[in-house]
Amino acid sequence: PIYKYYTYLIRVEPDDTIKYQKAEDIFIKNQDEYWRVSLDINNFTDLYDEIRAYPVKVKEKENDELLLKNYTFKDINLNMRLNFISKDFISIDYTNNDDSNPIRKYALMETNNIADNKFMSIEEFTGEDQSDLIFKEKVKDEINKNFPKTDVNDIKVDNTNFGIVRNQGIWTFQSSIFKGNGDEFVQNFFNVDIAIGDSILNPGNQIINRDQVFNINTQFKDYLVLANQRYILIQTPDEILIHRIKDGLIEKSPIYAIATRMPATIISIDQYLGSNALDLEEAFTKYNLIIEK
Repeated sequence: PIYKYYTYLIRVEPDDTIKYQKAEDIFIKNQDEYWRVSLDINNFTDLYDEIRAYPVKVKEKENDELLLKNYTFKDINLNMRLNFISKDFISIDYTNNDDSNPIRKYALMETNNIADNKFMSIEEFTGEDQSDLIFKEKVKDEINKNFPKTDVNDIKVDNTNFGIVRNQGIWTFQSSIFKGNGDEFVQNFFNVDIAIGDSILNPGNQIINRDQVFNINTQFKDYLVLANQRYILIQTPDEILIHRIKDGLIEKSPIYAIATRMPATIISIDQYLGSNALDLEEAFTKYNLIIEK
């Protein structure tokens, strides 16, 4: 499959006027700087084997060799897909071309240290000593549940095989297990409960739930309540729809629609109000080639 990544800058005015701009790659604010994250395909192998995460000013000032050295994760054996991006972390899933079976794993890296070419362990992510052990027990439980005739003691647990994925309005942690070879190869995916991560990724006080969104649009893939809680963004297979929220209820008819043409998944969310929003809009226009508005 061909993967393309875009950033949509959507501006909602107090009078319901809505505008958007679209640019290639993922554009984020990282502390006081603006960064770009991209995933590039290797033209010789057709693998997505290179992730770049860098301050947008760097590309103007430094040559490609320094960018490759300081702000790039590259592994020519991996075929990667971006699932989550923030100023702190980048999460992917990947297959390894060296594996005889199409084993899909997950991984988490620090955005600022992506050039370390290192996946984080569960313990490194949580900072808690018992995390790797708890994860190992969870993997064993999943193996017993899905592959009951497998000896769990024969399974080598990879404590970096976890990542963040989007699931209908929330971020979840996911991992995978597999068994067999060739025609007998089987793989399963399962959610991992990481309380400290969930509290950071999914802050509480959500005024809209999935059932409410489903009642408005049965085709919804994802949704996001905007920061002022007056609007909700609903993603369908081919559109981004914006509805008003009034008295805790979603108004039935959208007030704005953006065609996405191809099926898409949200991998990064950032919201700003007031002067911060104006600063972001100015930087977005300055540092990106706007391909749609």
